[in-house]
Amino acid sequence: MEQNFGLISIIMAAYNAENTIEKAVMSVIAQTYTQFELIIINDCSTDKTLSIIKKFEAFDKRIFLINNPYNRGVSDTRRYGLEKARGEWIAILDSDDADCAELKKDLVEMYEKSGVTVDVYFCIAIEEMEAWLLGDEKAIE
Repeated sequence: MEQNFGLISIIMAAYNAENTIEKAVMSVIAQTYTQFELIIINDCSTDKTLSIIKKFEAFDKRIFLINNPYNRGVSDTRRYGLEKARGEWIAILDSDDADCAELKKDLVEMYEKSGVTVDVYFCIAIEEMEAWLLGDEKAIE
């Protein structure tokens, strides 16, 4: 049975990420801790990013799409996502990164047990992770 640590809001800024966003979103959906909302802010992408996000939003009620009315840049886009977040916990995941399946649960569990706040955690860019999994040990050095 899953422990309930409260809602985690995961903020993902996306700009022209059609080649990586699907894997990034799938890494969130695959989390063993399921109490999350994924807020994806499309920063006026000109590729297929928006249509990919819309498919995920229709598929999973925990995924929310926000469309910037103009290109705001990654910092402003993340800040806007933070304003919309409802969770007790906040995580930032770039649209070209992926999380390990246990990461969110482990971070919250670590805080609950120790009281130590985790401000930064490690994530791997998708291309680096794939290269490493295929045997390139230097891909994530």
